[in-house]
Amino acid sequence: MLSQTRPYSPSTGRWLSRDLVEISSNNNPFSYVSNAPISQIDPSGLMSMAELVDAVHRNNRSGLSDEFIICLIRNESTMNENAGAGSSPAGGIGGGRSPSAHQGLMQMGKMAVETVRGAYGNNKGLEGMSFEGGSMLNPSMNIQAGTLYIKILLNQHRGESIENIINNRYGPQNDSNYYNKIKKCEECLQKLKKDNPNKKLSDCKYEPCLQKADN
Repeated sequence: MLSQTRPYSPSTGRWLSRDLVEISSNNNPFSYVSNAPISQIDPSGLMSMAELVDAVHRNNRSGLSDEFIICLIRNESTMNENAGAGSSPAGGIGGGRSPSAHQGLMQMGKMAVETVRGAYGNNKGLEGMSFEGGSMLNPSMNIQAGTLYIKILLNQHRGESIENIINNRYGPQNDSNYYNKIKKCEECLQKLKKDNPNKKLSDCKYEPCLQKADN
């Protein structure tokens, strides 16, 4: 059976080719949705929700909640780690409002990558980070760099509310409700987590919350 990006074997519950970005959360590049095909789905062959949650938890450096970052990723790239060069309808992160190239889960622009590299380029996990080299298509590096860029923005604009920082630098131009949508999504995910402690949830359980972040 062929998904959008790689062949899948229903009889074995495994992909027949390696993870395109080697981000499998259990270190097996052939595993399908962390070996839980009954409760999880991955129609694109890219990243399951469980893998995204794990990647954000391991790489979030922003000081904001993991749920907030997940909702931001949902809006910026629709959770497609291979979202590559081209015009970003949402403006992207650190690329300004003009059409420019943005890459990966957090749609990192060249200016943002250079800013993070200048401040944190020696950090473990960011070695060799560059915009032109395509390293922003690596989910772990993208999330770490993207959340460090948020941290930089928050430090640079301490007198400004988080709502204004997010509305002015992320999302579609003139969308004053962007931050509120991300917050509603965040609160929904946090409630979902509280109501289901220590449970692995299927992707469809997350979807109603994630839709709150959509444009």
